[in-house]
Amino acid sequence: MVMQIPITRSSSDFLIWAATRDGILTTKSAYHFICHQLQVGRPSSSLGCDRDGLWRDIWKLKSIPRCKDMAWRICHGFLPTTQCLARRGVQLEPVCPMCGEDEESIAHALIFCPQVSPIWFMSSLSMNFSGPQPDNFTMEHWLASLLDQGDDWVTDKVLTLLYAVWARRNLWVFYHRWLTMEQTLIRVAAMEVVALDSSVGDAHDLLRGERQDKWKGPAVGIAKINTDAAFKAGAAVGMGMVVRNAAGEVLASASGKRGGADSAAVAEAMALRWSLELALDMGFQAVVVETDCAVLHGAWNVAASDRSYMAAVIRDCVDLSRLFRSFEFLLIHRTANLVADFLAKFALSSFCNVWLEEYPPGLEGILISDVSSSSS
Repeated sequence: MVMQIPITRSSSDFLIWAATRDGILTTKSAYHFICHQLQVGRPSSSLGCDRDGLWRDIWKLKSIPRCKDMAWRICHGFLPTTQCLARRGVQLEPVCPMCGEDEESIAHALIFCPQVSPIWFMSSLSMNFSGPQPDNFTMEHWLASLLDQGDDWVTDKVLTLLYAVWARRNLWVFYHRWLTMEQTLIRVAAMEVVALDSSVGDAHDLLRGERQDKWKGPAVGIAKINTDAAFKAGAAVGMGMVVRNAAGEVLASASGKRGGADSAAVAEAMALRWSLELALDMGFQAVVVETDCAVLHGAWNVAASDRSYMAAVIRDCVDLSRLFRSFEFLLIHRTANLVADFLAKFALSSFCNVWLEEYPPGLEGILISDVSSSSS
């Protein structure tokens, strides 16, 4: 288990404060964290919850829409737990299908079930819900208290966790498939990447308008590196890279596999670092590097102030980029990155390989198409 933990090139470890996006402890974040911990046992009547106002505040968040929709159903008591169904006249035992110990209220199903509460503690929020549910606890007022704290990052993570926990419960109830707590957190991380991509939509819309949708050859004397990752939760990460010259000729290509990524964006960052290391080892000095991952490209210039693992990998990439004589990092459309995409997926079904002036079978058609589009 320890050997599978990915490391960075940094010379020393550093502490991360999990209650902020950038991992840096502030007085404000510590205050809100303590208030949240105390909020669990606070009487619900003291919050004065306004459902219409609560819903407006939830809808303003940058969470995935289905997470916000579920928050609305939670606040209105529309989640079909066994307790809710029994109260509506459905003939069934209201016991929790996950733990088989207590009645399955909405709060029990999503937070206080012994099969669920450790997920909250294991998450980046580190919320401790061990022990029985307080008599005066309601989901509606708890969500209202989170919104009152004004930390949208925490609230977004809470909504994503609520959705993932409920999906895990339904997967067991209806399909008898049991997800471990670790697998559930991997799904949460994947959903957070989707939310992050949509949360910077305005900037990415501008980038999409400028992105090239077909591969273009670099200037003479420059090597163009395309990199990509194939990510699947709970599995190894496939990484692909290809180096081509101005004529579209393949100077090098590679496929590799790594473990340890908990999201697609981290996988892309790992693939970029791996590609830069290979390019330096092969002696390329003047390069243009292209990725189709908007989250990775957008984080390039802000990684210095971020203390997440993805930011640590990006800082490694920035350090590596300084070793080239000439370096440029571009965002392109997925259709302009098909060769690297092929190599990343190829890595999942084969051994790790590096080809000099060659490439694996099956790429001829894509390479010919790229050269044709570059010359048109």
